[in-house]
Amino acid sequence: MKFNASQLLENVVNSNASDLHISVGDPPYIRVNTVLQPVKDFPAMTTEDVNYFLSQLLEEDQLQLLDVNRELDFSVALGTKARFRVNAFFQKGTPSVALRLIPAVIPSLESLHLPDVLVKLCEMKQGLFLVVGPTGHGKSTTIASMIDRINETRSEHIVTVEDPIEYIFTNKKSLIEQREMYIDT
Repeated sequence: MKFNASQLLENVVNSNASDLHISVGDPPYIRVNTVLQPVKDFPAMTTEDVNYFLSQLLEEDQLQLLDVNRELDFSVALGTKARFRVNAFFQKGTPSVALRLIPAVIPSLESLHLPDVLVKLCEMKQGLFLVVGPTGHGKSTTIASMIDRINETRSEHIVTVEDPIEYIFTNKKSLIEQREMYIDT
């Protein structure tokens, strides 16, 4: 079945879903309010369907990298509407894709109800801190919120090295340059 990848991604956005999962043998699934559900009126995906979906998201060299490494992390934009963090991988010898919707607006530290110590860390001029935790528990969002706080309050040159780039920053008081692993490094 030939389909437009953008239409499927728009379905995710319009359904207020957080995730899209595509695997051979099943219809695409979306996660809405923590509940996985099949995308309405979509048949089970074939290997050709998943490969076609990936071919709409990736350049030829990225497709080759996926074939060699058997997995690839990247991000994709749906115009200016939305961005997705994508993990393409193989399971049972067939391609699969997991996409996570990245919110368009970077949430503030206050809206995340994080400890006040993180605000104090954003005021420090030097040092190292680590943000660790399992997948899907807010590491990227926490770091983005901290960078945005610095961007709003200080005049700094901030360089990120990301795999992949998720949140897109707008320069406010700081100049932010975002480098993506394997593309810009």
